[in-house]
Amino acid sequence: MRSQLNLDEFIPAMDTPEAVYTLFDSLGYKVLDSHLKTSPSVYNLPLKEAALVEKIYAVANYDRRFQILLFKLKEDSKEAIRTIPEKILREVDYPFIIFTPDYKTYTFTLVEKVREGPGEFKRKLTKLIVDRFNTYYTDKDVISNFSLQAESTNPLEIFKTIQKAMSVERVTEKFFKEYKEVFFYLKSRFAKQVNDTRLGHDFTQQLMNRVMFLYFIAKKRWISDDIHFLKNFWTTYTKSKKLKNSFYSEWLSVLFFEAFNNKFFPKSYFSKELNSMLQLSPYLNGGLFTEQRLDSVGIIVLDDDFLKIYNFFNRYNFTIREDLPLEEEVAVDPEMIGKVYESLVNLSESSDERGDAGIFYTPRAEIDFMCRLSLVEYLDQHIAPTPSKDDIYKLVFAKSESESMEAIEHLKVSAGWPNFLEETLDNLSVVDPAVGSGSFLVGMLMVLSELYKLIYRDVGRNIDDFEIKKQIIGRSLYGIDVMEWAVHVCELRLWLQLVVEADIPLNERKTSPLLPNLTFKIRQGDSLVEEVGGVNLSMRNRSALNSVIKRKITILKQAKYDYFYNNRSSKYYQSEALLKQEEQLIFQMILDERIMQIRNEIIDLENIRKQETLSLPGMEVKKSTEQKDLFEESNKKLKETKASEIEFISELRKNIKTNKPFIWDIDFVEIFADENERGFDIVIGNPPYVRQEKISDPRLPKEKVTIENKKEYKEKLIQSVRARFPWMSTLNKKSDLYVYFFFHGLSLLNSLGTLCFITSNSWLDVGYGANLQDFLLEHVQVKAIFDNQAKRSFKSADVNTVITLLGSPDKHENTHSGNRVKFVMFKRSFDEVVNTSNLIRIDNALHILSDSNLRVFPATQYELMRDGWEYPDTTPESQKESYTFSVGKYAGNKWGGKFLRAPDIYFTCLARQNGHEVLLGSLFDGERYLNTGGADGFFILTDVKKIDDTYSEITNTSIEGKKNGYPKFRIENKYLKSLIKDVTKDNKRIEIKKPDAWVLNIEDSKPDIETTKYILWGEKVGFNKRSVTKNQKPWYKPTRQMQRSGKILFPRSFNESHIIFYNPREFIALRFYRLYPKEKISIIPILAILNTSYFGLLMELCAPGNLGLGALDVTMASFLRLKIPYNYSARTKLENAFQAIKDRKIVSVYEETGINPQKNIREQKPEPLPDRKILDDIVFSILDLTVEERNEVYWSLCELVRNRLEKAKSL
Repeated sequence: MRSQLNLDEFIPAMDTPEAVYTLFDSLGYKVLDSHLKTSPSVYNLPLKEAALVEKIYAVANYDRRFQILLFKLKEDSKEAIRTIPEKILREVDYPFIIFTPDYKTYTFTLVEKVREGPGEFKRKLTKLIVDRFNTYYTDKDVISNFSLQAESTNPLEIFKTIQKAMSVERVTEKFFKEYKEVFFYLKSRFAKQVNDTRLGHDFTQQLMNRVMFLYFIAKKRWISDDIHFLKNFWTTYTKSKKLKNSFYSEWLSVLFFEAFNNKFFPKSYFSKELNSMLQLSPYLNGGLFTEQRLDSVGIIVLDDDFLKIYNFFNRYNFTIREDLPLEEEVAVDPEMIGKVYESLVNLSESSDERGDAGIFYTPRAEIDFMCRLSLVEYLDQHIAPTPSKDDIYKLVFAKSESESMEAIEHLKVSAGWPNFLEETLDNLSVVDPAVGSGSFLVGMLMVLSELYKLIYRDVGRNIDDFEIKKQIIGRSLYGIDVMEWAVHVCELRLWLQLVVEADIPLNERKTSPLLPNLTFKIRQGDSLVEEVGGVNLSMRNRSALNSVIKRKITILKQAKYDYFYNNRSSKYYQSEALLKQEEQLIFQMILDERIMQIRNEIIDLENIRKQETLSLPGMEVKKSTEQKDLFEESNKKLKETKASEIEFISELRKNIKTNKPFIWDIDFVEIFADENERGFDIVIGNPPYVRQEKISDPRLPKEKVTIENKKEYKEKLIQSVRARFPWMSTLNKKSDLYVYFFFHGLSLLNSLGTLCFITSNSWLDVGYGANLQDFLLEHVQVKAIFDNQAKRSFKSADVNTVITLLGSPDKHENTHSGNRVKFVMFKRSFDEVVNTSNLIRIDNALHILSDSNLRVFPATQYELMRDGWEYPDTTPESQKESYTFSVGKYAGNKWGGKFLRAPDIYFTCLARQNGHEVLLGSLFDGERYLNTGGADGFFILTDVKKIDDTYSEITNTSIEGKKNGYPKFRIENKYLKSLIKDVTKDNKRIEIKKPDAWVLNIEDSKPDIETTKYILWGEKVGFNKRSVTKNQKPWYKPTRQMQRSGKILFPRSFNESHIIFYNPREFIALRFYRLYPKEKISIIPILAILNTSYFGLLMELCAPGNLGLGALDVTMASFLRLKIPYNYSARTKLENAFQAIKDRKIVSVYEETGINPQKNIREQKPEPLPDRKILDDIVFSILDLTVEERNEVYWSLCELVRNRLEKAKSL
């Protein structure tokens, strides 16, 4: 039986190889003899790596597939830890390596293979760094979880045990859970002190931010060369003759506001050593340690309050380095802080429940992919065609040193490297309009610094990491968020990124401001609504500026640059207020200039009027009095409009002095000042996911949100979009919040710009997405939409996401109609499929491309517009067939269902169908269902008794009839037509043989007296005032749908079964669309195909959306756009199969196909009903499907139906 170790005692004494063996023996591993060493040659280590190694110990070996190896390094070497695992991975399937240079610090390293392509793999490292003299709770927790709970010899199972223990996600979840407990305890205490929930919330966040930053900075040994500075600072306080509860007010505040701001003076209550230490503190300017409004609200922080934070943070190991996609550390890094804070925003300020902010942290792999993808587009727009876009992909997405060098050689041939590329990167501007904790800006910073380092190394320029990143932030990165806390967290993460690799001498840390000022780079405000008192303040549609304003803007740009870099010679040095005054002054000057322009326009109008009335002799133009009056009236109205605009702007000018909100054009004036190229190069981000019914002004406390101000804010959102794009006629009020971010994000781009957002995928399929789809197809180059079926981006959110890549908007319509949109479904995680080879294939795809890694469906914007266009019923067929878009409207399409989430078998069938497919719209004219506009109670009759050949007695059983005692009337038989009302709900047979109701069809202008009595009763109860009847003369006139019907009927929605009905007797149908053949054709073979499982699959994928309770919503337009496989030679088989199935009851798709939806669908062999199989097999044969492919159709159909219905149940 293995012995149990006390890790608190054992780890500090783990100073020999034998101790490592003992550790794993106690955890249940079959360890080898510690005296048996191995050598680098056993693992084929190259000389370079072998030279870094002193000894190698094989601690455990399971079938040579899982091995625990202890590497004693000659010295501490990050390079060894990075490169050796890749070599070991070639020899061992599942290696777990422990590196140590001195038996004091151990790096436990889990090495994994990540698939990159067919037969290609990358290595991924997950590291736990343990200092045996300073172990943390997380270190011991992770190591204890290495324990094998049962005797296991399976290498993969053992590896998964280590993998689970080393999960960064597990540590993050634990950290967040404990963070919440501390946060809400303190928030509650502080909020009570000031009787303000929001103040308590914000103060708690600020305090925990600052304390957390201390832990990160201590890791750099920048505070008294002590990685445990805070622990020792607190201990010194507890031993001093201090006043109780004075640690925050007399110790921490001194550190924050004096020592870190280079303003420290020795304190009498500090020891000499402590005073000396604080005098050497780094100069951490930038805002985090500047006294803020929150510091003066009167909140008292007790010692016990601090201890809550201190005891929590002390349990965790902090690391200043953020994870890379293929290299992560089991510790609290700045990225984890981002995860915590963007999760915390979902916690209401007024309770501990999840709130409605809808922000979820984007995983590192997706961020890296989006940043690189956007950069490729930017570089392609500015330096292509030489070098080619393929070469740009190879540079930006290079995964190794060799790939980078190969890409550089290609760029040198095309003269793009290095000067042109450097200059292009220098001019880059990037913004995240919902910056949150700054994840995308940090991601862009990391990618750009990689590229700059390649350039500088190639030209022999020696610039350190700190300066490179500082220049990138200063030149290129911008962000805005409505939450003040988010702005501060973003600043914190950018500062930490700066110092991660910085090696700044003590004297420089002390005497010079260490951090750049980010106040004018990361700003607080509402990205979407720029207004004061109902006045929209955006100036982006203004005309060119005069030379004075341009000069002021040039000066302001330099002033911001000086402020960012802490230029002591500038008058704006550390003067935020002065810079903001300059911004405001420029805005007022722009308004004044506009007023002058309008006044000149009024003068011009007056001059035109005078010219009209004072013509020279001999040049008079005879005009009628009516023409003169019209001119005078028009001229007067124009002048009045312009006078109102002056009044409007003057009022705005007054408001702006005291209440200036965030205004893109002014707050980032350096980006929008250039009239020739206004806007950002890249807009990137993860906009908030807020459902339309929960949208409210984000600046309002939750308890002050009302239905009225929700409506008011939503109207402001709509108006703000129209201010950006005046040609936008409609915008669906049911749009989720991220839809508005799409429009505003596009408006922020310059003419060559790129937008890259990760958002909910709902806009691809739901009704409110139609407006956005229409706008994109008409005015924007839609480059690509990426989905991932292997892994959801947001585990904690009930949201499925897509990444959308767009070009800049153009006010002219259909300028990109020939552009091919790439709908990309990744079949593996981003880590596995994002590589240059796959991305180049995607970019160059002209036809459907599919393999085990991904699927690409290219479609031109013209094809997408055509696919979603809806014509009025009165449109001539010739116009429909020519696909001109002069009449009708874009009604939306299921981009997600058809082009992304559709199973592979759908695309297989499409390819096989090519050559013998028929468009239903070419065979049939469609007619909408019968709609009485709320007058069903008058026209639709269910209680009818025939009296004789002339009359029948009817009883009105409607709601109105019930209120009137179910009145009875006599109606002429000729006015009653047989109707299908509810018979198909229970009698689910394809052929309809009898009706179950009647429809009143009074075609005579003067009906008989008995029928007239019924009409008068209908008027008495108000049937004549319903939406349809009120517009008819006479109001009871039958609509066309009451007068005729079709032999083919299809329902407006489908649930578990798909039936297209055969109506040979042409009964009038209430809830069905009708199909009428355009030419004389045999409809039975077509009806047979419409009732196959394959056609059910087509409808599931191509219907525009789902209704309540999961019903599949099918429209006439979407139905007629479907193409079916039809082979004339199969018509007899189809007719026979149809006759065999048309009279039996059709059951659910599960029963029809012989699949149990309660079990794993793909583990079952489909057993379709005999007549179903005969019918389906005819179509499958036309498509030339194999047995396995036929099963795929059944599996996919059942999965789609089940997912649709289960999703509805989960809401």
